[in-house]
Amino acid sequence: MSQKDYYKILGVSRETDSKEIRDAYRRLAKKYHPDKAGPEAKDQFQDLQEAYEVLSNPDKRSSYDRMLRDKERGIHFGRKAPIYDSSPWYRANFRRPFSRRYGPSRAHADLILILSQEEAQEGRSVEVDIPYYGPCPHCGGSGEVWFFPCMACFGEGLVRERRRVRLDIPAGIEDGSVVEIPIQTIGSIKRLITILIEVR
Repeated sequence: MSQKDYYKILGVSRETDSKEIRDAYRRLAKKYHPDKAGPEAKDQFQDLQEAYEVLSNPDKRSSYDRMLRDKERGIHFGRKAPIYDSSPWYRANFRRPFSRRYGPSRAHADLILILSQEEAQEGRSVEVDIPYYGPCPHCGGSGEVWFFPCMACFGEGLVRERRRVRLDIPAGIEDGSVVEIPIQTIGSIKRLITILIEVR
């Protein structure tokens, strides 16, 4: 999934039902299809497809809505990280704070978790959507459907997803602390998801 506002892309509200989402997509897809609107409409058309792919699927829409709520609560997503996830799985590792000079910056963290002074002192539990890339369910990861590029993943064979994990933030955590979550990936390769804690 993405940080894009799929509801705005389709011009609908968060309370919109599936029929209205489908109708909005069909109307806009006809308007912005590259064959009709020209090559310059390609990016907008792809955004429409991406938005419809998520909002038309109840499970994906539910996960996306949770991500929006987390973002509004102060959980911010950093750079995109290609992660091939395979199983449930994680064990969080809390590391001591880095100095601002030598530690990971906001730009290099996968996620930024902002806590209030009170939350940092008392500790809290928070659910976080971890980003990863998985095989496209429409083409099975091949990137093709009947010899044509898959429109769901644009021929890449991968789609961006998120897995929800629960983090128990210990009491007394300091600003600049780092949470590392190892992700088991395809083959022998592993990757760490880095969450930077900011206390304000």
